[in-house]
Amino acid sequence: MNHWDKIHKLYYSKAEWIDKHNPSAQELLRHIKKGEHVLDIGGGQGQDTEFFVNNGCEVTLLDGSQQAIKYARNRLENKAVQFVEHGLDKGRLPFEDAVFDAVYGHLSLHYFSAERTRVIFEEISRILKKQGKIFVVCNTKNDEEVGREQNIQLEEDFYKMPDGQNKRYFSVQDFRVFTKNLFVEKICDEKATTYKDGDKELVRFIGIKI
Repeated sequence: MNHWDKIHKLYYSKAEWIDKHNPSAQELLRHIKKGEHVLDIGGGQGQDTEFFVNNGCEVTLLDGSQQAIKYARNRLENKAVQFVEHGLDKGRLPFEDAVFDAVYGHLSLHYFSAERTRVIFEEISRILKKQGKIFVVCNTKNDEEVGREQNIQLEEDFYKMPDGQNKRYFSVQDFRVFTKNLFVEKICDEKATTYKDGDKELVRFIGIKI
């Protein structure tokens, strides 16, 4: 069982928040129309996917964890959702060009090198329709995890954590660099939150495909 399969098994059995949609999912609804096709990228066990479907969106959930997909299928068995098992560390995203109205990534894009992170944003741009929207939430450089002595720095703002997982930390400026010439920024700040981490602030980026 890989790292994320283990994590999702733990979440499923112990995490009270796993059945709640994130505040960011509700925020995204203010920027899209009913019936639009949303890709929940790194959608995990589907709590945000369920929220989008219940509010009239067409949704595809992509995640690299077989365990997460299993839990999401069980949660959404009576919902019209497409499931795609695919790790974000692997090549191109498994979709044709310009098929989604919006791509939503909640705490799923901060695990990669700078080079791979840029490729992921390029891929998101590719699969979005003209004027399609991106909404991404990631860990911020102000996170207390950044200063841990056990972290091994792999490159600037990118670390191997004590549990063996790699993690990147973003600033508002980082998002502007990674999304340059791909998206027009609508919102970029450190005001996102999640039920998982309580009051901890996260950095968010909302943009429109150029």
